[in-house]
Amino acid sequence: MNSCICCGDSKKTALIDDEVLCKQCNGWLVNLKTKGRKRFPTTRDRYRYIGRMLEMALRKLSMTDWRKREIDELGPNLRSVIPNSERKFRKLEARISYVTDQM
Repeated sequence: MNSCICCGDSKKTALIDDEVLCKQCNGWLVNLKTKGRKRFPTTRDRYRYIGRMLEMALRKLSMTDWRKREIDELGPNLRSVIPNSERKFRKLEARISYVTDQM
């Protein structure tokens, strides 16, 4: 399985302009092109940009530390949201780490 060259994610990747990109990184990079901005002069510049975008996504998710007692008091639907959010948070952290290692 191929991983995104920008963030290392292996889900929802596609070959775009001879590079493997995940859906999210491709969207960020395409969005820049449609706004009339130039491509990044170096790969390092691209990593910096993707890293900033991932950090913004991580801040938006902003996890709260839940205690077991608090989770037990929630209804079943809301209770299922917490583990999903924690997984997303950990995945974003891993992607940021991948970007940092590449720079």
